[in-house]
Amino acid sequence: MERTAYFATVHWRSEDWIDLQLAAIRRHCRPPFRLHAFLNHISERFHDQFDRVHTGEGMPHPDKLNLLADEICEQAADSDMLVFIDGDAFPVADLGRAFEALERYPLVAARRFENNGDLQPHPCFCVTTVGFWKQIAGDWRGGGYWKNLQGQPVTDVGGRLLNALEKAGVEWLPLDRSNARDLHPLWFGVYGGLVYHHGAGFRDKLCMLDALNGVDRLSRTLIGLQRRLRLQRRWPALNAWLTRRLHNYMRRRNSKLAEQVYASIVTDPDFCRRWGFVDSPVGST
Repeated sequence: MERTAYFATVHWRSEDWIDLQLAAIRRHCRPPFRLHAFLNHISERFHDQFDRVHTGEGMPHPDKLNLLADEICEQAADSDMLVFIDGDAFPVADLGRAFEALERYPLVAARRFENNGDLQPHPCFCVTTVGFWKQIAGDWRGGGYWKNLQGQPVTDVGGRLLNALEKAGVEWLPLDRSNARDLHPLWFGVYGGLVYHHGAGFRDKLCMLDALNGVDRLSRTLIGLQRRLRLQRRWPALNAWLTRRLHNYMRRRNSKLAEQVYASIVTDPDFCRRWGFVDSPVGST
């Protein structure tokens, strides 16, 4: 009997990605599939495009994913596929590659090591089976710790999942960033040549890496100057003013870039090659 793929996704305060995501799933998912979603501050006209919709507010993102997974596990067979995918992410190649990998690995997921050394599975894209998710009591909340590139203990969404995998001695398959070209160190990423994650679709257009390292020569120079002059210690008011100005400058720059990439996604089916995210046309491998 053919297995069904159950997708769990969250769209928040933006309808920009719904049609793009669903069209890409229809194109690249060969098995039958069902769509479960949280649609927060989204027009009801989109609800009919999903098999199950939640609209409840006040729930953290990992809890929304956990609720969707619990709901799917109640109705799906253990052999069915459970696919977590961010609202601003979508497949750019046949998902069969990820489904087939489940024959060897019980879980396949994006790993954003570029985010200051993150090691955990990330829900921008994760595939497992319903049976395995139940077996390890899957949980997307933070709580399991690892060390970042500065050697400091950190946790984030997916931390408890990483902890559960490590405790069980389970080998999972990380899909690392495979971009041939990076417009941004974290956003606009392709993982394993399989899934695109915009990364800036629903959130503040400034990430931790921007604040640490800057986004261009000007911001990098000013951040370096802040550190060399020890402004935080010597002139904290001046440092706070400069930091606010820098962050707003980087937000404007990132917003413009994100809008340009999004416009390309909408109009160009081969946008990944146009921007240099892949070396060959999407789906050619």
